[in-house]
Amino acid sequence: MKQLRFERITLDHKSGTKDYHVYSICCAETKRSILIKRWGKVGAFGQIDVQTFDTNEGAVNEFWKVVRSKTTPRKGYEEGAKKDDLGDADMVKTFLGIGVFTSIGADALDHLKAGIDTTGCKRGAKPANRDDDGNWIGDPPPKLVEVDEAAIERERISRETAANAENPNFGIF
Repeated sequence: MKQLRFERITLDHKSGTKDYHVYSICCAETKRSILIKRWGKVGAFGQIDVQTFDTNEGAVNEFWKVVRSKTTPRKGYEEGAKKDDLGDADMVKTFLGIGVFTSIGADALDHLKAGIDTTGCKRGAKPANRDDDGNWIGDPPPKLVEVDEAAIERERISRETAANAENPNFGIF
């Protein structure tokens, strides 16, 4: 019996330099699901975000919400390859591909359904918990750090000036 529903859409940017992949795996038995988003430059693995949902509807709604938001004219993505399949736990690694499978963390697959072979997955890399609407719950999301570019440039110039002052041959040529 096929217990898992797999869905994947690749979104290609009009510039041809980046792409966005959205994966959804829903379990009919536990009614739980995971949503995986992967993005980056074409040819590079890029970044990955994993969301777990306690209902299949939550993941499906978020899946299509992401697709709609990325395919607006302002974002510049167009739908590319699509894959929709039914399968069992043995197909997870094949559906995701080895790169995504090893990056998502075993906890996400354990959330989906106990007994999925997580050999090769990261351990302890628990994905961010989200509710059915995609909002963060539990620990807050990581905060972005603002970088003071001017301070970094001043530090670089200071080090360069000190190195030049120590060099007896500086300025001779």
